[in-house]
Amino acid sequence: MKVYPHRLRHTTATQLLNADCPVTSIQKFLGHKKLNTTMVYAHAHDQTVENDYFAAMHRIEQRLELVDQPVSITMPVSAPERRQLLTLAEQLFVPEMACETRLEIASQMRVLLIGQEAWIPPPVPTIVETI
Repeated sequence: MKVYPHRLRHTTATQLLNADCPVTSIQKFLGHKKLNTTMVYAHAHDQTVENDYFAAMHRIEQRLELVDQPVSITMPVSAPERRQLLTLAEQLFVPEMACETRLEIASQMRVLLIGQEAWIPPPVPTIVETI
């Protein structure tokens, strides 16, 4: 491949984007009026996309209070409880299971692990069809 000085603009834009530089700053740096033009120069690497996805999902989970909840197991899980947990976990693999059923199974698992009443999730809104 032949290298031209113009390729430096592509390399610079791509490197800046993958170093977490805001694309609007790259746009200004390159002197583009339209963001679409900048996107021709800047390409996100797969690893950057993956990192951004997991970082965003972590923030969403924190906002929904799904992670970083202190959990203390009051006693080791016995063999019968372990079998119950495995049975409940296997039920979660059914793809067409309703969300309410999944939440109920998760509550049962939490009771087995923590030994106390489980957190009751808010009701899931249902869509009502009108004719």
